[in-house]
Amino acid sequence: LAHRERHLSQGKELNMKNLMEDWDGPLVSVWTWRDEPYLSESTWHSECAWCPYAAAWQEFGQEGLALGYLYDMEVHTTILETYRPGAIIRWEKLKTRGDQVCQFRFVWPDLLKHGDPGYDPEAATRPHLPLVPAP
Repeated sequence: LAHRERHLSQGKELNMKNLMEDWDGPLVSVWTWRDEPYLSESTWHSECAWCPYAAAWQEFGQEGLALGYLYDMEVHTTILETYRPGAIIRWEKLKTRGDQVCQFRFVWPDLLKHGDPGYDPEAATRPHLPLVPAP
């Protein structure tokens, strides 16, 4: 991932704050975010109200949302794990599961510090939400 190589060449630590503050993904300006995100070296919590990808997938009904869900899982996991292994990638809500918003909950547990959401080691090590929603 270009972020990783650039940050290492600049002498930056590989952490959530550096990754998110230097994000240069495609179409980054078209997403609509609610409230201020929580961002620290270990953790990024944010809520997305509008995403161009989810809007397109919704046009294809349940099949489109199912493909979008796979995209969400694979792309976000790959980005974080390629940048710095050991990430926990979760969503409390996810548009491709039928929710109205996406609530991103990404963390590197080994970087957690007092004051970060999930500082409790038990809470920080829970696995991400199941790949298939319960019936």
